[in-house]
Amino acid sequence: MSAASDAVRRALLRLGATDTAADQLLLTAQRLRALAQRSGVEHAAATDLDSGYAAGPIAGTADDVDVDVLLDQPRPDRRYILVHTHRSNAGFSDLDASVLVANRAVHAIGVVGHDGTWYLLAKGERFTPVDPAVVARLVRAVVVAARRPYLPRVASGSISPDVAKRRILHDTWRFLAPRLGLEYDRVTPRKD
Repeated sequence: MSAASDAVRRALLRLGATDTAADQLLLTAQRLRALAQRSGVEHAAATDLDSGYAAGPIAGTADDVDVDVLLDQPRPDRRYILVHTHRSNAGFSDLDASVLVANRAVHAIGVVGHDGTWYLLAKGERFTPVDPAVVARLVRAVVVAARRPYLPRVASGSISPDVAKRRILHDTWRFLAPRLGLEYDRVTPRKD
């Protein structure tokens, strides 16, 4: 197991996944990433955090995957993680966060970038239900504030728009997650 996979596995266990579920999630994410890279469209799956049972994969478009079909399948007495790919290698969008807070059975969401970066966002012990529309507005507002220092760097060419997007979303979730009672983690692949 690579150092990055081991770090992701530890993060999944901290979120409450069983050993079986953590192992299954790593395999599912590897499969989703390969499918997304091959097809050029995003993919998603839902995994039970206790049993490791995975529903999916489903395919979307180049920039989106509609997880509604996966949300029809979970049992309300179970805890699930929705994992999907992002070809931008960036973290969670406002829509991703809204899906998490709007669905009782969804305990966590994960994003796997095409470069192997993992992002995890989970309901923590201090999480209290909140209107998904409010969360979406908060995410957009924090993104506006977080992007200010990056705009001149993108304009000067010192960083690419893609790198700026990854950093902005990372800064956004480091700030916002604890304030919403969420747990946020990012694991980047080792550059050898």
